Amino acid sequence: MKRKIISLLQIVLVLVVAYSLFKTYAYYRDNQAYNALEQDYKNQLLEYAPNIQEADEYKPGLDRGQNNDALIASEEEIHASKDKAIQASKEKDIQKPEDEIHISDDKEIQASADKEIQASLEFINNLKKSYPQVQARLIIDSLDMDYPIVQGQDNSYYLDHNYKGEYHPFGAVFIDSRNTPDFENQNTIVYGHNVKTGHVFHSLKEYRDEDFVRDNPYIIVDTTSQRLTYKIFAVYVADAYDDYRSIAYKDQEFDDFLMLIKDKNLFKGQSPSPNDKILTLSTCTNMEDVDDRLVVQAVLVK
Repeated sequence: MKRKIISLLQIVLVLVVAYSLFKTYAYYRDNQAYNALEQDYKNQLLEYAPNIQEADEYKPGLDRGQNNDALIASEEEIHASKDKAIQASKEKDIQKPEDEIHISDDKEIQASADKEIQASLEFINNLKKSYPQVQARLIIDSLDMDYPIVQGQDNSYYLDHNYKGEYHPFGAVFIDSRNTPDFENQNTIVYGHNVKTGHVFHSLKEYRDEDFVRDNPYIIVDTTSQRLTYKIFAVYVADAYDDYRSIAYKDQEFDDFLMLIKDKNLFKGQSPSPNDKILTLSTCTNMEDVDDRLVVQAVLVK
């Protein structure tokens, strides 16, 4: 009898070890596959990178994580070209009044920004040709986040499918199926998993630091037709069933919505008005035995 118990325990132990090894391998495999997907997305940006990166020179400390050799070479060429242009401009403008020089610099910055936006919109439209479910691009420079945003017929499909429609447990960044894809609803909700290895919406946890929000308040969404700039006004942990995910609020509903935010907000932000357009980013907190969501909300400012 004793031998049978020992043998049974040995079998159970072997099964536990085998299951643990399988889970470890599966997690490693999933991470590798997702890394490859992200690299493919970045490679598709290469065609548009010169215009995008050129404008980014006016944004100190910006890094979108495009660390492949081809892009680094492209950036070096841009730096060299820009240095020559700046030096030539300085030599030419030595005799110009200071105000005139500033006006010229402002126009150059604006022209470069417009060029970057146009390049990004072209990129999204081109990506949409291959993957019609793509509706926009989410850019959060301070978190090194750059993801295509998709939309499905329900809110389940993209929980375990990537933006190409391929199965993957990390899912995709996706708009609530009730929203219009142009971000014109009063509240547009965007979902993404909180993957512990740092993928998808994991970095949103940085917004739990009020100083970080104050220093990095902006979120950019590029649709197929325009750039939308949002400013964060609320970060909080909500129950999965709290009413922060309605696409529109009327009268008392909106007051209740503001009260929910006020009660839970981790910092003091400017409350939105009923006419504002709100962007809501929602992800899991990854706290065991708790069905909570980390919510980041921002209001359209441009």
